[in-house]
Amino acid sequence: MFYIGKLDKYFQYLIVGLFFTSTLSLTFSKLFSILIILFWFFSGQYKAKLSAILNNNLALASIAFFTWQVIGLAWTENFEWGIRILIKTIEFLILIPILLTIVRYENFKIYTAAFMLGIILTILLVLLEYSGFNANLNLLEYINYGLRAPFLGSISQGIFFAVATFIVLKEINLLIKNGQFSRKLFKSGFLVAILFLLIALNFDSFSRAGQISTLLALFIFALTTFRFKTFFLFFGAFFIIIISIFWNYSETFKHRIYQAYSEVISYSNGKLETSSVGQRLFWSEKSLEISKNNFLFGVGTGDFKNELDKEIRKVDTNIPSHVNPHNMYLLVLVQSGFIGLLLFLNIFFTSIYKTYREKDKLKKNYGIFFNALFLLIMFSDSYLLGHFTQLLFAIFFSAIYSNSYELRK
Repeated sequence: MFYIGKLDKYFQYLIVGLFFTSTLSLTFSKLFSILIILFWFFSGQYKAKLSAILNNNLALASIAFFTWQVIGLAWTENFEWGIRILIKTIEFLILIPILLTIVRYENFKIYTAAFMLGIILTILLVLLEYSGFNANLNLLEYINYGLRAPFLGSISQGIFFAVATFIVLKEINLLIKNGQFSRKLFKSGFLVAILFLLIALNFDSFSRAGQISTLLALFIFALTTFRFKTFFLFFGAFFIIIISIFWNYSETFKHRIYQAYSEVISYSNGKLETSSVGQRLFWSEKSLEISKNNFLFGVGTGDFKNELDKEIRKVDTNIPSHVNPHNMYLLVLVQSGFIGLLLFLNIFFTSIYKTYREKDKLKKNYGIFFNALFLLIMFSDSYLLGHFTQLLFAIFFSAIYSNSYELRK
């Protein structure tokens, strides 16, 4: 592990612990986050830390977005929920800027190894759960439709498994590139087995976002690894094989595809559906209507549900109200207006520009993948409000775009 001085050594161990617990435990990942924040604030060298933040455009973009949400409290009606939104997004003000000053890309392989160890433990727990081993225990939560991670939750599971898929693909490719795939048979076989399980668990689940994210991981891997013809052959072959297998052998996968298709058709014909896709389409439509009258500044931080309630009362529907439209862009647009949306997107404009200028090929590839991943999945849910996926964003974006200051103690 690379570090400079004892202080940096302690930070690196805490960061490794954060990567590991991010896949397993809400409580312990929060504990590691709090320890990192407290240690950072009480470890001195404030001038160097402030300089590191001011010299990192991604940290400034993150702080700017959060600051605009604070300003949005000035015209909100639901001040209490506005405060809850700020608490949910406090990582943009504190954790992300802090991590950007202490995470070291030199330790990226150690970070990803810790992350993958947590993923492997999660897979084992899922398989135990699926086999009914713990059927009479209350240790894990069991859902009888599809496979899911016991601690991550159904919303986050697919996204984490897609990230792990990309990491494993990169590791397998590295073995092949170095001519070690056939020589290190145990490692190669282990990685192939993990890759198979990650894809199988994601496609035999109810997580459509996870399935799309896995296909994205395969797409970006092929795009950043192979030449034009090989890229199409690799991705096309994987796509056809995966879809064919799970269409024929997974009733869960087939049901979710049929369900999404039928709900979109029904909604387009004017039939309001109370299912997940129907609700999302309805909330999205009403969000756009709300934003028309509050385009520049938004309705205020925390007022989304209040405004959605007003729109629902105008129509005859059984679709319930919700605190967010399951679309991060629309949530930001409604609450913080076009200005807030620009500040939010500026986080990604900044990271994409950094990726474009990056000379390290591996870092560039990971930058492409994580930007594409979050820009895509935020159309289906407010993933940067949830702790697990928000933390996933924080740790990996920090690992890719950090500018660690010199820790001399």
